[in-house]
Amino acid sequence: MAGWIWTCVFVSLTLSPVLCTVMRELMENEIDPDTVTIELKDISTAFDANSKVGNCNNMDVSDSCDVRGADMGDGSTFAAVVTMTLQKTACISKVVSFDDTPTTYKATWTCNKDGCADCKGKPQNQCAQVTVTVTNEGGDELAVRDNCVNGNQIKLTRPNKSSVIMLTDLAVVEIPEPKPDPDTDPKDEDEDEDDDEDDDHNKVSKGTGRMTTPALLIATSIWGLIRLF
Repeated sequence: MAGWIWTCVFVSLTLSPVLCTVMRELMENEIDPDTVTIELKDISTAFDANSKVGNCNNMDVSDSCDVRGADMGDGSTFAAVVTMTLQKTACISKVVSFDDTPTTYKATWTCNKDGCADCKGKPQNQCAQVTVTVTNEGGDELAVRDNCVNGNQIKLTRPNKSSVIMLTDLAVVEIPEPKPDPDTDPKDEDEDEDDDEDDDHNKVSKGTGRMTTPALLIATSIWGLIRLF
């Protein structure tokens, strides 16, 4: 569960003397919101007068991002759509929408290689009505993995003209690419072979038998002469 940081500022002695914001902490492996571009057709202020596109993924869960259904360009298709574009292709494991109640998520869409259809959270204007799709728009081709979907663009879509997607913040969580095994340096192998050769040479030089000295040779010769007589 993400952490939450409360910031309150004394602004007035009138009806609202204190202004508070609630900043959430980044989730594990969350893509930095500052690197995610948010686009949408229209914003709704019917539920919150301060609703705006800049609130959609700025880590502030005390503000509102209410996206209103709009004409998709053909005069007959209407939907509320939030589009998040990443700076590079990632393997996305989760998309999370936040509620304005601390430590509460509206919905979490869990992804696999086929998409992000598994949703847990509030059914109203979220799991039951919002579809999350991930596409790779001209990005790098990554290896396919079972527990995430490759892409650089995420869309939250709720069809119909009167639809509204209501949330306070969005998060995109990735599974980082596995680090490759470090390559063995050929120089290291050559050095190991040289060390083995040096060890063998030392073993031969030191020998394993008893060393024969001049004194021992002389003593052996005298003993042989004595036995002749």
